[in-house]
Amino acid sequence: MIRISFIYLFIALVNSAVIQGAVAVEIADTVYRRGNIYTVNKYQPWAESVAIKEGRFIYVGNDQQLEQHMDGSTKIIELSGAFVMPGLQDAHIHTQMAAEFNHNLSINPGQEWNNIAQAIKRYADKNPDREWILGGNLPWLTGVIGNNELIKAHRSTLDAIAPDHSVALWDVGGHALLVNSKGLVLAGIDDDTVNPVGGTIERDSDGKATGIVRELATGLVLENATAMTVDQYAGELKVAISELSSLGITSINEVWSFPTTLKALKQLDDSDELQMQVVASIAHPVEFVTKPAKLAAYQLIKNRHDYSTGRLKPKYVKFVLDGSAGGQTLALTEPYEGTTFRGDLRNPEDLVKSEVVRLHGEGIGSVLHAVGDRAIRIALDSIEAAIKKHGRNGVRHVIAHTVFVNPTDIERFAELGIIAEFSPYFWWPNEGQEILRSELGEERLSWGFPIKSMQDSGAHMAVGSDWPVVFDPNPFPAIEAMITREKPGGSEEFFGKEYAISITDALEIFTMGSAYALYQEETTGSIEVGKFADFIVLDKNLLDIPVYEIHTTRVKTTVLEGQAVYQGVR
Repeated sequence: MIRISFIYLFIALVNSAVIQGAVAVEIADTVYRRGNIYTVNKYQPWAESVAIKEGRFIYVGNDQQLEQHMDGSTKIIELSGAFVMPGLQDAHIHTQMAAEFNHNLSINPGQEWNNIAQAIKRYADKNPDREWILGGNLPWLTGVIGNNELIKAHRSTLDAIAPDHSVALWDVGGHALLVNSKGLVLAGIDDDTVNPVGGTIERDSDGKATGIVRELATGLVLENATAMTVDQYAGELKVAISELSSLGITSINEVWSFPTTLKALKQLDDSDELQMQVVASIAHPVEFVTKPAKLAAYQLIKNRHDYSTGRLKPKYVKFVLDGSAGGQTLALTEPYEGTTFRGDLRNPEDLVKSEVVRLHGEGIGSVLHAVGDRAIRIALDSIEAAIKKHGRNGVRHVIAHTVFVNPTDIERFAELGIIAEFSPYFWWPNEGQEILRSELGEERLSWGFPIKSMQDSGAHMAVGSDWPVVFDPNPFPAIEAMITREKPGGSEEFFGKEYAISITDALEIFTMGSAYALYQEETTGSIEVGKFADFIVLDKNLLDIPVYEIHTTRVKTTVLEGQAVYQGVR
C-alpha cells in the first residue's frame, strides 16, 4: 500500500507541474482527432485522438486535451468517427520472391489451365531475349488446376508452351519447381545427376528426369538462373511493399534474405524509400547447394550489422526442416497412414541443432520452418540445447508455421520462450486439407494450427502470410479465419473449431504478438506515447461488425512513422 501511495503522489506532482507550466507541452506536427481508436494497449484500450511529432506519438487520449498539443503549425486530420488501430505486422513473408515474380512471371493459381498456358506463352513471346522464364505459383504437385482440371506435372507440359526458353515455375507450396527440358540442360541436370543432400530430382519409372525438382534440388536451378540486379530488386521491392501498405501492413519479417535482397532493402532505406519496418531473416548456408551461394550466405550472416539501418534490421537466420502440405513432405514422429514412411528432413538434424546453438551464442536467433510434429520437436530440441549451453541471453527464436504440433509439445513453447508463428491464411477448409486427411488421419489432422491451446499455455505467438506462397497477403480474411476457422464469409465446413479465438485476441497477435517476434514491441504494435506512429484507418470497426464481414474490410489510410504511405478508400 505504501508503494502504491508513492506512485500516486508522483503522478499528482507531475500533473501539478504540467498545470503550472513547469513541464513544457510538446506541440505536434500532426494530429488525428474525433476517431474510434483501438490502441491494443490494455491500460488504455480506446482513444479519440492522437498527436504525432517527429514520427512518434506524443499524446493518445480525448479530443479535449488534444488541443494543448496544437498550434497554428499543426496539421489537423479529421477521422470523423473512423476506426483506427495499430498497423498490422506480417511475421513471415517473402518480399524477395514477390519481387522476382513481379519482375518475371506471376500467375494466379485459381485460373483455368488454358488461361495460364496463354499467359506463359505471351510472356515468352514478349521476352524473346530472356534466357529464363521464372515465376509461379501453380499447384504442380497435385496436378489439379482451375476447375478441377488435371494437368501433367512434367517438363513436356512446359516444352509445348515455351520450347525456346528455359522455364522454371514454383509449385504453390514453394518447395518444388517444374522445369522444362531446356531449363534442365542449362541447370546441368540430366537423368544421371545425383540428388543433392536435402533435395530430390524426380524421375519416372524409366529413370528419366520428369522436370520436378524438390527442396534443395531447386537450388541447382535457381542458383544457376539469370539473377536480378540490386537495382531491379529495389524497384520491384518497392512495388511489393506498396501493395502491403495498401493492406494495412506496416512491419514485416522478410524470411528468406540473401545478399541481393539486403543490398536492395538497404539501398531503399538509405534513399528514404523503404516504406516499411523490415526485419530480415538470412537464409543459412545449408539452404544453398553451390559453393558461391553458400559462401555468400556465410559472409552475409557474419557481416549482417553492415545492413542494419533505420527501418531494416537483420535479426534472424532461417532454416527449413521439412516440406509443405501434401506429397508426404512433412517430418512426422509416426509414419504416414498405411506406410512405414515418416518423411524426410530437408537438413540434417545434428547440423541444424549445432548451428542453432552456435548462432544463439553469437547473439542471433533462428527462424525454423517446421510443419510436421517431428520437425517441430527437432526445432524445440535445438533451441532448448542452445539455451542450456548459452543461457537466456536475450536472443529470440521462432518456429515458423507451427502446424501439426504434438499435444505433448505445446507447453514447451512457453517454457522455452519460443515464438509460435502461425499462418492463418491456410486455416479455412481447402483441397490441401483433404490431401492431408488421407496422409495423416483424423487425429493428427486435428492438431493443425492449435492457436487457442498455445494461447492458454502462455506462449508468445505471431502470424505471417507466407506471401507469395499464399497468392493474396490480405490480412483481413486471415483475421476472420482465426475467429471462425471457416472460409471467409462463413461455411458449413471448418478446420479446428476448438482452436478459435476472439477478435481482440486475433488483433493483439497480429500487432503486439508479431511485434515481439520482430524485436520491436517497445516501438510498435500498439498506439502509445513514445512509440512510432504506425497505424491504419479502416472502413469498418472490426469490433462492431458481424465476424463474417471482417474479410471485406478495406484500408482507408496507412501511416508509417507519422507519414501516410497509402491513401485509399474514402
